[in-house]
Amino acid sequence: YNRKHISDEEAKEKGAKLLIDKDLKGKLGAWGDWRTRIWYASLQTGQDPNNATDMDAVWDAIRTNRDLLLKYWSSGAELMSLLAEEEIYATEAWSGRVYALQEQGHDIGYMDPPNGFGWQECLFVIKGSPMEACEELLNFMLAPETSIAVAEGQNYPPALDPNKVDLGEKIPKLPAFDPTGTLDGLTFADPTYWNDHEQEWSKQFGRIQKGY
Repeated sequence: YNRKHISDEEAKEKGAKLLIDKDLKGKLGAWGDWRTRIWYASLQTGQDPNNATDMDAVWDAIRTNRDLLLKYWSSGAELMSLLAEEEIYATEAWSGRVYALQEQGHDIGYMDPPNGFGWQECLFVIKGSPMEACEELLNFMLAPETSIAVAEGQNYPPALDPNKVDLGEKIPKLPAFDPTGTLDGLTFADPTYWNDHEQEWSKQFGRIQKGY
């Protein structure tokens, strides 16, 4: 959110409902991703994003958000441009992109609402891969010094407990950094729940995105 127009106190008070604030009509952005839209609509309607029981309310919240938007964005570069040019004042956003804007001098605030959408990058070993080489790569990537270097390069916190590992100067300044190391403020998607509904819900969001 743009601090010129939205205070830290207001953002924290409204949480996910900031994205359906009618006073921000025409100055909101949103990632055009069906899962993200349903997740935040669940929060806006007081529901568990991993177990919403009133989908009619969720679709209504998504329509409310849609009608207030300047546009749905589809890439990190577009997200940064919309915020930097002050075309939008608030949107959900990738924290690494927010940090890049802050480094450029833009007064962009960041906060995770309760049960905000948590995610992580993963490495997978494909069946039939040379295990010795894979183990060497995984051990290298999991080493604290590598994790810290990657985090500093990408502007996203590493999967290291700050109570056990010295993360240096930059990482604690990243917007999504959790000094407790617990990530209690975030919720991760239940894969079974979301995969079971993907076909139906992605199709329905596509309809709403087009104005239905």
